[in-house]
Amino acid sequence: MFLNKAVIAPLFCLSLIFAAHPSFAQTSLYIGTILRGALGWPILVAMENGLFSQEGLVTEVLELRRTSLVAQTLIAGSTPVAILGPDAAIMAIEKGANLSIVSTVIRTSTSVLVAQPKYRSVKELKKVKIGTGGPGGSTTQLEMILRQEGLRANEDYSLITLGSTRERFLALRAGGVDAAILSPTASFEAKDLGLTLLASVADYVKDYAQLASVVNNRIAADNPIIIMKYLKAMIKASRWLTDEKNKERAVGILLKYEKMTPQRGQRIYDFMIGKLGAISKNGEISPEGIKSVMAVIAPSGLIATPPQQYTKFINLKYLELAHKELGIRN
Repeated sequence: MFLNKAVIAPLFCLSLIFAAHPSFAQTSLYIGTILRGALGWPILVAMENGLFSQEGLVTEVLELRRTSLVAQTLIAGSTPVAILGPDAAIMAIEKGANLSIVSTVIRTSTSVLVAQPKYRSVKELKKVKIGTGGPGGSTTQLEMILRQEGLRANEDYSLITLGSTRERFLALRAGGVDAAILSPTASFEAKDLGLTLLASVADYVKDYAQLASVVNNRIAADNPIIIMKYLKAMIKASRWLTDEKNKERAVGILLKYEKMTPQRGQRIYDFMIGKLGAISKNGEISPEGIKSVMAVIAPSGLIATPPQQYTKFINLKYLELAHKELGIRN
């Protein structure tokens, strides 16, 4: 079940994140996430196909819409696990947060820089306002594109924090900003409205972990089997999702949560899963994918750890348990 951010405050008062479910003798698990669209496809599949239930989990998914809120609830222990951008996790760990990346969900960036129709290239974005979701996440990827194109922050452009990809899209459509970094769901809608798709992050960096499962180490250490079961469900969902024979049903699941035509849903599937191969089938953490994230963050001065020490930010214990249960050989 999805819960919106209005339920966050009560959760901060919970003394038990995992609780026995009285009706089904299952365990309730709160999961933090940014959004429920195409980037949340694996978790939607896991929910709709009953994969969490198969593992004895009753899930409550908190759709928090902003990377900072997802990170805050995870650090505070209000959620034991979250689907979060590795960059946000890395920056939080660098500051002392007791978190670890335990699997990859989206292994290639699917973010797209979209602009008003008058702009035909990234280099034309001079003296403009660009909509973002705040620090971390797609904003880090956006800044990487702008740097590579020779654009200077505060001189050539200003970043405007607007919130979720949907809020950024609405501001762009209304003319409130000149450009915005968007997820596939919003970028394909923007294209259909005549807005310009200027650049895909994947054109600039191929191996870039966009979303990962991140845990609160203290809670996870006390509940390793529950984290393992969560990862098992997510892996089974990702494998199902990336199987072409499930495309029609997968698009149907997306349409249940996002208002769009089946044709647009199929185009998003073809882009994310066909063209980019963005879904991590087995949750593997690519060293190069994490190093790329660290390299993109580095110019901001927000991390001091060199990419070679990427293992500081990950914990493979739970994924190895899940792989063993599923019979996956590394």
